[in-house]
Amino acid sequence: MTELQEYNFQLIHKLSSSQKKVDALSQRPDHTQGKDNNADQILLKGEWSRSIKTQEGKFWKEIEEVEEFIEEEVREAMEQQEKG
Repeated sequence: MTELQEYNFQLIHKLSSSQKKVDALSQRPDHTQGKDNNADQILLKGEWSRSIKTQEGKFWKEIEEVEEFIEEEVREAMEQQEKG
C-alpha cells in the first residue's frame, strides 16, 4: 500500500455502453452480466484512504515550509545585495 501512496491517481468506472469499441470476449452471452457481483466487496479500506489524505496533507505542508524558507533566503540575499 505504501507504494501506491507515491502515485496520484483516480479510478473511474466507465459503462460498457459508453465505449465505442467493446471487447467482444467480455460481452459473450454465456458470461454472467455482472449484476451484484461486487456486493459486499471492499477494495480500499477507509483507514487507508484517511492515511493517504493525511500523508498528502503532510507532504503539502512540507512543500509550503520549503517555499517559505526559499523565499526568506532570497529576500535576505537581495537585501544583502542592496546594502552592497
